[in-house]
Amino acid sequence: MHELGHSFHIGEADDDGPLPFGEVYRGSRDDDTVERVIVRGDPTETWSIMRKGWRPQSLIYYNSAAYHVFSLQELSTIQLP
Repeated sequence: MHELGHSFHIGEADDDGPLPFGEVYRGSRDDDTVERVIVRGDPTETWSIMRKGWRPQSLIYYNSAAYHVFSLQELSTIQLP
């Protein structure tokens, strides 16, 4: 899902240059547009699919279904691939 997000230019608003070396991961110390959210009672900055690495809390659960999520700021950069 992360790589698919790149195909649609998702999350490029805070990137420092062309991929792969200019990518700013969601919630990293280089991210100057931090969007905080509380997931299952745990405040975290690494919830979005455009963050670095994989963590079990990357899925948001609702009605027994799991969802991969993008932040609103990331979606503001979406374009056709």
